[in-house]
Amino acid sequence: DDDEDEDEDEEEDDDDIDVPTEIEDIVEMLLTGLRDRDTVVRWSAAKGVGRITGRLPRDFAGDVVGAVLQLLCDEEGDGAWHGGCLALAELARRGLLLPSLLPEAVPVVVKALAYDVRRGAHSVGTHVRDAACYVCWAFARAYSPSVMRPYVRDLALAMMTVAVFDREVNCRRAASAAFQENVGRQGHENFPNGIEILTTADYFTLGIRAHAYLEVAPFTARFPEYRYAFIDHLLNVKLRHWDVAVRELAARSLARLVPLDPRHFGDVVVDKLLALSLDAELLTRHGACLAAAEVILALAKVPYTFLKAATLNRVRNLVPRIEKARLYRGRGGEYVRGAVCRFIECLSHSAVGVSRRLALRLLKTLDECLRHPKPAIQQLALSALRALSANALSDGGDKDTVARMPVAFAKVLRDDENPAARRGMALALGCLPASVVCRADAPARLAVVVDALIGATKVERLVSRRDAETRKNAALALAELCETVGTATSTTPGLSTADAERIVAALLACTRDYSTDTRGDVGSWVRMASARALERVARVLLAAPAREREARLAAEGGAVAAPWSAGWQVQTPYGLATLRAMRAEGAVCEFTFAPPALGAYFFAYGPASIARGTVEAWMRAAAGSGAAARPAFAVSPAAERGQYLVPDAAGKIAAAVAAGTGVDGHPAVPFAAPTEFWTPQMSRDTVGALLRLAAEKLDLTRGVAGGVLTRLLHSDGVTLPAVPHAAELKALVPPVAAGAGSGLTDDTVGADVDGGDGDGDGDGGGEAAEAGADEEKDGGSDDGAEGKAAEEAAGGGAWEGVMNWSVPAQCFPVLVQTLALAEYAEDVVEGLVTSVGGLSESVVKESSIALKDWGTQAARAGKDRTLSRVALALLGLMGWDLESAKAAAKAR
Repeated sequence: DDDEDEDEDEEEDDDDIDVPTEIEDIVEMLLTGLRDRDTVVRWSAAKGVGRITGRLPRDFAGDVVGAVLQLLCDEEGDGAWHGGCLALAELARRGLLLPSLLPEAVPVVVKALAYDVRRGAHSVGTHVRDAACYVCWAFARAYSPSVMRPYVRDLALAMMTVAVFDREVNCRRAASAAFQENVGRQGHENFPNGIEILTTADYFTLGIRAHAYLEVAPFTARFPEYRYAFIDHLLNVKLRHWDVAVRELAARSLARLVPLDPRHFGDVVVDKLLALSLDAELLTRHGACLAAAEVILALAKVPYTFLKAATLNRVRNLVPRIEKARLYRGRGGEYVRGAVCRFIECLSHSAVGVSRRLALRLLKTLDECLRHPKPAIQQLALSALRALSANALSDGGDKDTVARMPVAFAKVLRDDENPAARRGMALALGCLPASVVCRADAPARLAVVVDALIGATKVERLVSRRDAETRKNAALALAELCETVGTATSTTPGLSTADAERIVAALLACTRDYSTDTRGDVGSWVRMASARALERVARVLLAAPAREREARLAAEGGAVAAPWSAGWQVQTPYGLATLRAMRAEGAVCEFTFAPPALGAYFFAYGPASIARGTVEAWMRAAAGSGAAARPAFAVSPAAERGQYLVPDAAGKIAAAVAAGTGVDGHPAVPFAAPTEFWTPQMSRDTVGALLRLAAEKLDLTRGVAGGVLTRLLHSDGVTLPAVPHAAELKALVPPVAAGAGSGLTDDTVGADVDGGDGDGDGDGGGEAAEAGADEEKDGGSDDGAEGKAAEEAAGGGAWEGVMNWSVPAQCFPVLVQTLALAEYAEDVVEGLVTSVGGLSESVVKESSIALKDWGTQAARAGKDRTLSRVALALLGLMGWDLESAKAAAKAR
């Protein structure tokens, strides 16, 4: 009773306080300042509102809080929302926002956390969302867990949505900090799974937007409390975002959530995405089409997932419906084209059946996109064509269409006047699968493709038809064609030795493309592409002996059918399945079955296992043709090995192939010497061309050529054979390349380069080193101590084993040492001339100093023949008669 009397006395005292009229004017000015255009004014006004309200009577303070809440309405602008949130946070911090007002305050705070108003080509609201996170942080410190319990779920969902999906990094981090404060002060029971989420969603992991979307969001969505809020937010907000990068990330993030609830996606999300893909708003249909593609592909990877028949029909008919509605037209139509290309690619990779009629319709769409002037659209169409031709057109597709496709592409590449069409068709010819381009019953098809691509690498006679991008794309397409088709063997079709020689010669010619136009040295694009292509072609051609060995083994009946080869079929307890990929480092096989089984199925068929049914089929086939034809590498099936698998059979076969011995009493196949596709002259020409490019004036060109040269000299895998002066080159060139362009990736337009293994440790290439040493002994170098001098100049591992070829101060002191190597002097001189006589001050300075220092050292050492060789190379570049000059030098 005494406490109640005291409270009543305090209320009476508050009522008795007479607030001066000036205070009302000041409060009015502060509330007006919350709408000010300047952030510093709004922030100061919010501080003032908090301080003054704390000294006012309760009723007056309640009026101020109500006035602040009125600022957070749709009629107000972003400034008022920002100022209102700041003021609300200050009031909450000071205990002036009573719990009775939380039912009114929490919904507007949740709305502020999602505030994003589109204005023109961008949006406003970042500062509002950041201030709303401040309000959530203040709530955590101001109220007890029992007071906040009714509002925790809404605030937690809103904060985590901002933390993982907001476009701005400061908002993601602010939301994470607010969530962490709430979990710490409100308790783990109030905020579901808060501790587990905080271990993943922290300040650093949310700093990179892609990591937040693709890693943190799927982890958080494992908890059902957040999963469906995330799905709804991506569907209704982020797929319609004005930033194309956010829409693309949203589509990929949505696909990452599919395994968490595939039934929900198959029954609800897919239908909604298909409907939104035909929306009147450009941004919505672009994001929805991308998301539909990614979700369908993700569903195909989930075991035991089925789509309704009506949904499947809508999926197959989406592209025709988009084209019928003419949604490619108008501003931003290229976005829809790109999304459609991605949809076709995912549709082809998924288990959704593509009929012959639909495949032809999709092929027509991709043909139009390949002719599009924007390289990004061409690249997306290229990926889609690669998937469609491999999955829907290669084996079971229309034979007439398959036969006409390479010829039609080659004709466009050869005759079309549109440069964009020629660029796209060059890339298209390189991406076609071997089953389309290279068939034993149609050998002329491969010849047409090779001729067209080689012709496209040459500089056109007519100036109006010259296009550097076409030549660059043709060079890259030749490399991809070699990787796809491979070399011919005694039993399988492929590239012949004549084709290999022509391809290598064409790529070497591309390294001398110095054409220019109004854009500058456009030939550098061709030179860089040809350098990368030479590396890829070399790896394919050098692997030809191993390919021939396996083919001859297969011809003898002991086929090396490894379970980790894509497309391999195995008999399972559920029927015949086709291998899609290996998982868990080879411990698990991912299989697909014939429709209507839409998803993938996983079995513990590791690399050391092989299907018993396959082994028995080999033996039955061999027994039917006589005892003499018994498979060379067949493993006798034993009862204890299981009904469906014969463990270790593949391992035994691989070991026997490597050792040239038999397995389980069966003899090894005698192998003849395979045909050599890569010659020593190719090695010399390739290394010479790379040294010339590495000595050029352009930093990016040097980086690309240096990276390729480093990998070819020091790779653990395939090493160039019979490289002249291989030992000296390995001593000069560090085993690791760094800098722009040194990797296999190509950031320029139209590139489609597969990533490689990068750098070796310098141990490989023993045969090449010995070959170089033999040539040295045979008189390849006319200065006896030059090889040793070159090694000493390199410092036995200069730059601590790393070379940045794009930095002139690092590369030129090493490159000038190769002038002492007779085989490469002319190539290096040709490259150095462009650097010494260039316009870039840093390149001119470093190359001139390096060349002068090397010449001075050579003169002091009495290496007159080396200096004469360099001088003759310079005279040759100036058009002198080298034969006469050499004869005169010998006479003296």
